[in-house]
Amino acid sequence: MTIIERHRAAPTLAREEISVVCTAHRMVRVAVAAEASGKDPLRSLAPLVRGWCHGRLPVLRRTSHHSEQLQWLLVSTLDEIAGQVTRERSAAALRAAAREIARAR
Repeated sequence: MTIIERHRAAPTLAREEISVVCTAHRMVRVAVAAEASGKDPLRSLAPLVRGWCHGRLPVLRRTSHHSEQLQWLLVSTLDEIAGQVTRERSAAALRAAAREIARAR
């Protein structure tokens, strides 16, 4: 299978799950970097959370469906990582993002 054929093929659930975990990792990086630079992590996360809730993130355009399972995976991943983040404001922002995504189901 060529690279082009692989790109056009329907994504597998495993690939979609990896993309969701990468999205969670990106959200964590944004929150921690914002707090480290003195900005509000919740405000910095807002565009990513809105993008997820409205299906505008590139990862969602590549998935076969915006399923409950993928949302649950993102919410649980963000919640789990928030428990490990040492910066309080970042952890609170990640938990708030997880709650907002969970409500968007």
